[in-house]
Amino acid sequence: MADVNRKTVDYLVLHHAVTPTWEDKSKDFLINWFSDNGFARAYGSNSANWSGLKKPNGQRSYSQAHFAGQRVTSKTPDATADERKKGYRLVQLVQDVWGQITWHAGNWDINTRSIGIENLGDYRTISLRENDCKVIADFWRAQDRKLKGNTAIVGHKEVSDSATACPANIMNSRNRIVTLVNASSSGWPKDPTITTKNETVTTSIPYETETVDDPNLKKGTQEIRQKGVNGTRTVVTKITLTDGKETKREVVSDTTVPPVTLIMAIGSYVEPDPEPVDPPTDPVTPPDVIDPPVIDPEKPSGVNFLITLLKKFIELLKKIWNA
Repeated sequence: MADVNRKTVDYLVLHHAVTPTWEDKSKDFLINWFSDNGFARAYGSNSANWSGLKKPNGQRSYSQAHFAGQRVTSKTPDATADERKKGYRLVQLVQDVWGQITWHAGNWDINTRSIGIENLGDYRTISLRENDCKVIADFWRAQDRKLKGNTAIVGHKEVSDSATACPANIMNSRNRIVTLVNASSSGWPKDPTITTKNETVTTSIPYETETVDDPNLKKGTQEIRQKGVNGTRTVVTKITLTDGKETKREVVSDTTVPPVTLIMAIGSYVEPDPEPVDPPTDPVTPPDVIDPPVIDPEKPSGVNFLITLLKKFIELLKKIWNA
């Protein structure tokens, strides 16, 4: 619920809390600490001082500021990645920063029309850094544009009705914050553009040749028993590009299809020489078809003797032939 006394917010009031820098504290810790501290400073002792001020979770608050400016380090328990990168954040201490009044300026009129930022730390010994100024400027720029530049960024001591040195060295950064608010942006470095792509490279693996002897294949001839096929190796690499430049390579797959060996049969069969064939001869008349000579009594005895011998020779031939 907005405070009925709230006016158009046209002042940003800078404070220093004179506390530890508390980089290791959570948002909840800071919200409760500032509420408890405000109560202890008598804001809670008079019910008239409360006009609906609430913590972000809706519980009653006595915070004396709208935001706490906190330095962020690796120790900050609930910081976002962006807050860690910038090193500073504004922790919202009350539920409705634009509609609720906090008691921070020491000047009621300024309280009704301002946002108060309590920067954690003792700024008598430290100063706001460039990124701290940028975060504050980024917060206020939209309100300044809305009011067409009719806003003011002031130190506590410039508006308080009582004497104070607050915000100490933060005053040295006030003009830098104003310059950043007037700029179109605070000039944060752009986040790098990270893209990825896959590169696929396929190489050939030559097949080998194996020979086998085939005794059934004619010598001097060859016959393919298994066709050779080249294998392949395919490597897929994920390439990371940062602002268009390669920054990382990572092999995501490496697949090999082995080659198929060519098998070649080599013939070793030699035909034997043909068996020799005897040349043909005149037919032999078997002895049993040879008519034996006939003895003629009228011929001389010598002739008949030869005839007798010839008959015996023919009989011998017949025996040999039939053996």
